[in-house]
Amino acid sequence: MLFVMLMTFCICIISSTDPSSRSEASKAPNVSGIVCLTDREISTAIQGFVSGNASRVDRARATLVNKSKLSPACRSEIVTALMKVMDKPNLDFNRDKGSYYLWLYGAEVLADLRASEALDLLVSHLNLAHHIYSSSMSHQPALLGVIRMGPIAIPKLGEVLRHNPDPKMRYSAVYCLATIGGDSVVGLLKSAQDWESDESLSGSSTCHSIASTGKVI
Repeated sequence: MLFVMLMTFCICIISSTDPSSRSEASKAPNVSGIVCLTDREISTAIQGFVSGNASRVDRARATLVNKSKLSPACRSEIVTALMKVMDKPNLDFNRDKGSYYLWLYGAEVLADLRASEALDLLVSHLNLAHHIYSSSMSHQPALLGVIRMGPIAIPKLGEVLRHNPDPKMRYSAVYCLATIGGDSVVGLLKSAQDWESDESLSGSSTCHSIASTGKVI
């Protein structure tokens, strides 16, 4: 009897220090008690975006958006994963179409999740574009994502107008603001006409129309 008790005690000790047991514990639900996405599910969603295939993109988008609704922690996990995989150096949409698709659909999901924590990433890539122009502006996926964010993007776009030395970036900011529209945009663009040094911007019809009407004409 004593031997059986001793063996049981030893088995318990071994199990508690077994590395495989710790590995399983690391896969436990988050603090809310909800299991979000596994690494495999995240990878599958990302690859769905990269493929550019419409049905795979739709499945990936649905998976991420639906999972994000489980809890704030799940939403944060998905936003962080998307930002990490999108934020790569030396991006070239012309040579790497998979990266273009990832940004096109990734930025869309970030906007749908109102991921304000991703605005710095998106705004810093406003002018990153595919060489094939589209009137829908889909050749500039970060710009589309920022516009889709709506009014929460206005302060960051205002910073670009005031402080970014690149006129093309400032023009993209004006385009975003003009498309988002609203009273706060009207005031911002009226002020921008006073401090903007580039005449092509301060005197642009886009800037004048939004400043006077609050809409893109």
